[in-house]
Amino acid sequence: MTALQFLSRHSLYRGSLQHYKLMFPIHVLPYYFHERSTSRGPARIINRNCLDQGVVNGVVCTAGGRTIAAAVRDSARLTHLSRGMQRMLNNFRANMAGKPINLVLDWDGTLTKKDTMFVMGRMADLRSKRLELPGDPLAAWEGFAKAYMEDYAAYEARYEPKARSRTDREAESAWLKRLEDVEVRSAARVQKHAFLRGVKREDINLAARKSVETGEVSLRPGWQKLLALSATAEEDPVGTSLNGQVSILSVNWSEAFIRASLKESAQYSDTEEIRDRLHKSIDALPILSNELASLESNYGSTGRLSEAGRPRIRTSYDKLMNFKREAEHLNVYVGDSTTDFDALLAADVGICICDDPMGSGQKGLADTFARVGCEVTHIDQADSHGLHGPTLLWARDLNEIYHFLLASQRLGDGTRSEG
Repeated sequence: MTALQFLSRHSLYRGSLQHYKLMFPIHVLPYYFHERSTSRGPARIINRNCLDQGVVNGVVCTAGGRTIAAAVRDSARLTHLSRGMQRMLNNFRANMAGKPINLVLDWDGTLTKKDTMFVMGRMADLRSKRLELPGDPLAAWEGFAKAYMEDYAAYEARYEPKARSRTDREAESAWLKRLEDVEVRSAARVQKHAFLRGVKREDINLAARKSVETGEVSLRPGWQKLLALSATAEEDPVGTSLNGQVSILSVNWSEAFIRASLKESAQYSDTEEIRDRLHKSIDALPILSNELASLESNYGSTGRLSEAGRPRIRTSYDKLMNFKREAEHLNVYVGDSTTDFDALLAADVGICICDDPMGSGQKGLADTFARVGCEVTHIDQADSHGLHGPTLLWARDLNEIYHFLLASQRLGDGTRSEG
């Protein structure tokens, strides 16, 4: 929760105020606020005394044309504040600022720029070449993908209620949970054909290396900063200086592939020191995903897609059940598709990755939230919404998310009152 979000939640005034703009630069904030004219009446001036009494219910507050969150990104500490703002910031810090961050990231389309499930075909192809097996695994994988889409379309056609009638979260969650039938059929089809039988870790590592080298698997800018959240100050590979922890929660079929792709991507770090520290962070990074069974066997995997003792993660509901919220933390979940729907709503802050133009999964998620009445605001306008809901935001990239998390903690560093 940012300072203005806290003010909006706890203000004494509940009226027509929609937008405030500071009339003075941030170092003399706040003396006057200017209310935008609305259909309910003309613009008014709200003076410092009103602010000192907590009479603020702003949706967007700017300082010199910037949001408070943006201003904080340029300055580690807000200084020279009036007693009223100082008192409110103190209350804000007690409620949210400086809380440790529990950041949970989706993999496909969130940390990566696009879906990476196609690499399963490459793993099988490398296995076949190593063992000199006949067949064309890449073509077979295309067949599995086509069969999956046919199953999905058939299930969607017979499911009731239809999408247009699913106008609340519960109805949408029920639809997404029932998609397990489609996912189970897909996994069973791949297992029946022994498509991944005999795949070893070396095949996965080589598939990850080739895919990163060719750019087919590409991580979004800012991924190093977010993964470094889990590092100590001494081990922090990129100097994030944030207090928190990070993990990955994915429906991908191989944790080993996710970890190998991260380590291969770290090879392109600016310095060897950053690369080595990133490798340590990646080795320790909790990744909750599916895994090929018996991967460490001398004969390779059995080809089953669920390792014994591991949760099976196929659907939005599965993600929700495996989303570990931490007490006394700011729980943040980042995703890009309807598979992330329930986890995004369960987080203190759910953040949707949104490219321009949007990918099909991103558009599906955006349309779903609009249909069930969930407003999603750009992360730079996070001041305009209290975190007493779920709070849903969208971001263009991981750097925007990093700066948002940095601002939430820097606002809790403390300010000096003047006056």
